[in-house]
Amino acid sequence: MADKLSQFSHAYALSKQPFENMKQTPSWQSEIVFVLLAGVLGGIITWHPGMFHP
Repeated sequence: MADKLSQFSHAYALSKQPFENMKQTPSWQSEIVFVLLAGVLGGIITWHPGMFHP
């Protein structure tokens, strides 16, 4: 019985990790978009018009 209880606590801890990652994801996405946009506007990164065509 004690073994199953320790497995449950481990499984519960693992189940919380994806939610922590989802909380951090929007901030990383915003930072990446900001850096890329700054690079495009600053002329460091070339923006290809063909990126929008299928």
